[in-house]
Amino acid sequence: MEVSVWRGSGGPGRRGNQTVLDVVSGIQRTVDPSLTCRSACRLGMCGFADGRPHRTCRTHAKRVLAVGRLQIGPLRNLPVIKDLAASISPAGRAGNG
Repeated sequence: MEVSVWRGSGGPGRRGNQTVLDVVSGIQRTVDPSLTCRSACRLGMCGFADGRPHRTCRTHAKRVLAVGRLQIGPLRNLPVIKDLAASISPAGRAGNG
């Protein structure tokens, strides 16, 4: 499985029930520990996979694969801190409403 992860300021083996968050965690553990992400599962604010917003902790990677490729990015409506981490604070959301 090929994985594309958005990186910047402003993969691992595939398992059958692997979520998008599992993929990101696997990249951090085995490929690139500098990858920055934030998971806020109880808030339902996660990220983009395959160009659409998804709860990365509940979305199975195989559901959003496009021809064997998974593209993961930060939420588009929040300010990006770094890589996949977006500001979820009220102050960070103030300018995006």
